[in-house]
Amino acid sequence: MIKAFISHSSKQKSFALELVERLGRDYCIIDCYNFEPAYKTLDEIYRKIDNSTVFVLLVSHDSLKSEWVEKEIKFAIHKLDSDKLNRFWPYIIDETLNVEECPKWMKNDECFNLRKFKSPYILACDIEQKFRKILWEKNTRRQLLDTLMVGRNEDIAKFEDKFQSFIGLKLRSLIISGRDGVGKDTFAKQCMQKVGYPPEIEPYRISTNPNENVENFIIYLNIISRTYSDDELQQVLSKEPKEKAKTVVKLLNELYNTQSVVFVNDDMTCVLPNRDMPQWLKDVIEDDTLNNQLGLFIMTRKSPNSFIESEHPQVAHIQLMPLNRKDRVKLFINYVRAYKIDNITEEDVNFFVDQLLQSPQQILQVVDALKTKPKALVKKDIQNLIHIGDKKIQPLLEYFSEDEQRYLLIILSKIDFVSYELLEGIFEERIIEAMEAIGEMMEYGIVCAFGPSERYFRLDHYIADYIRRCHMSLPKDWEQHVDNVLEKQIAESKSITEDTSLYLYDIKRRILSGKSGSSVFLIPSIVVGTIVEIYNKQDYKLVIQICDSVLTEMHNYYEDVVRELRYWLCLALCRTQKERFFDEVKNIEGADYYFLLGFYRRIEKNYSRAEYYFRKALDISHNMQRAKRELVTALLAQNKYQDALNMAKENYESNPENSYQIHGYFRCLVRKSNLDRNDYLTLEELMGAMKNNHSDKHEELYSAMNIEYQAYIKHMPYESLYELIKETENQFPNSYNVKRAVHLYMFKRGIDTKEIIFDED
Repeated sequence: MIKAFISHSSKQKSFALELVERLGRDYCIIDCYNFEPAYKTLDEIYRKIDNSTVFVLLVSHDSLKSEWVEKEIKFAIHKLDSDKLNRFWPYIIDETLNVEECPKWMKNDECFNLRKFKSPYILACDIEQKFRKILWEKNTRRQLLDTLMVGRNEDIAKFEDKFQSFIGLKLRSLIISGRDGVGKDTFAKQCMQKVGYPPEIEPYRISTNPNENVENFIIYLNIISRTYSDDELQQVLSKEPKEKAKTVVKLLNELYNTQSVVFVNDDMTCVLPNRDMPQWLKDVIEDDTLNNQLGLFIMTRKSPNSFIESEHPQVAHIQLMPLNRKDRVKLFINYVRAYKIDNITEEDVNFFVDQLLQSPQQILQVVDALKTKPKALVKKDIQNLIHIGDKKIQPLLEYFSEDEQRYLLIILSKIDFVSYELLEGIFEERIIEAMEAIGEMMEYGIVCAFGPSERYFRLDHYIADYIRRCHMSLPKDWEQHVDNVLEKQIAESKSITEDTSLYLYDIKRRILSGKSGSSVFLIPSIVVGTIVEIYNKQDYKLVIQICDSVLTEMHNYYEDVVRELRYWLCLALCRTQKERFFDEVKNIEGADYYFLLGFYRRIEKNYSRAEYYFRKALDISHNMQRAKRELVTALLAQNKYQDALNMAKENYESNPENSYQIHGYFRCLVRKSNLDRNDYLTLEELMGAMKNNHSDKHEELYSAMNIEYQAYIKHMPYESLYELIKETENQFPNSYNVKRAVHLYMFKRGIDTKEIIFDED
């Protein structure tokens, strides 16, 4: 096993200890952790250096003056003869020390490439890369698994054409789009090698969520570089938008100067829902002071618009499609060889390759399973792997159904991203089991790790949103325990640079409680995200109050953030039916303007007028999903079931986990004339989907659907149906959905003589 002896001056002990924590104590030898008691110190030093793989020297004014460090250096050089001095790694960690002040033997005789590292995180990354190279020398299978990519020859050729052209001289960023699991990360690493980076280099990683902005990017980069103290970071975040973009440039350059790149696992932050880039990112990549290199790789599900490269020559885009069958066969066989599995037949290869149609990651998971489990068992379990790999929420929640796994998902949905330290505080002696669950969630692509030593974890946005919308909660004892840990750790650390996840959660908590002040508004993504949460809790008055406060006091947001705040202000004014809405909506343009007018009329229960405006919005933006959803609602309120059917079907297929989309599609389809066999099967599918849904309203909605299903599909006798209706009304006495289903049936039979229009949720 690799061991690094950390030689340092006692005055740099805190830096050295932080470095050891980032690398892992198992990989380091440092006096305070590893020296045996009662032995002579010098004997222990020599014995530990002798047992180490590499010698890491933290160079500073103090260490160069230290007699102990001098003895350690002499012994290390004696141990490492001239052909092994590549295991002697000196790093300057003293900002006041110039290279010229280093010993002659270090800078001239041995010609070490001396660089400054003021962040133990960045230094740990450099050492880890060197560790990886040593490990690969000893374990070629590990190197193959870490670097293997089969196929993608055409995609690599496309990248080379772009990079080696005249335009390639300007490239600062590569956007790689494609569905999850298609191999974007592996492809990006191949592109790095084509650019000239060594294969062992591991990029710095950032993970984003929707609505995040330049401020979040600054925070994430500063987590790695440690450029700004807490007070300095507060000042940076208070600057004007263009200045904040320049701060990103500065931080990127600091990382690039250590011969590395940045990978962004993007979820609609760098490539927006409208397929454009945000203005802050354009300002960053177009900045003349940004290092002249391709260093920013953005992996995203959503493809940018077709003109992104012509509008912004600093950006290239490659879209990755799933591997074809021939390449899947090659990849499967390469993994089988790497794992040295002998009992695989051609029939086995064909079986697995034909089942695994999309994801290289799934192929690796299958081969990994074949190494330790019987083939018959792996074949039996493969449908479960495929089902979960589809990233549908229901099967994922069913798979991670053990209590602690479910609690972990709920905790991850509660906080934007969670540090290892916070998880350790919550799970205590069960932290190993919790991290094993995190590791499995990462394999299935629903959790990603980022930051120094990948110590922060973020749950997939769609799953987190689903858990919140369904009001899935922890048991009371667990909820109290988590709150106690949060309170304790927040009280102990108010610093944005110490545990960023806690700091951002505390800001969100303060906004939720109605506390204001300029400091809570420094990070607009937290403001917008919290406004959405408050809106969903139906506290529209507080939404209006926060939006007014931010829009009045703050002048350092990019325009797209201001537009987002005005949009949520208008939604809250719609909900409260304030006449002020008509003044505020004038600040909104395009399809959103007509959507908001339609939403106001829908809340007003003027459904025909709402329908008119939603159709106007769709004339401008044909794929505006929220306009399609609201149009179905307006049509259902007018009993225009046939008009709504096709759009309700589309809404359901685009979001089959949403209980309201299930309900809306069912209400339209159950009234379709001349139902065919597929329609009957779909109605049964919708009933099953609602029954197994995790929404807190799924039982109520299922009961309302069941009344209509028994009445119109099963043609239950009136006496039996009447009993079912009474039983359901007793169970849900205040449900508009149940009352609507009952009334429509009674009205159709002539039992109710006056038609009633019910509110639509």
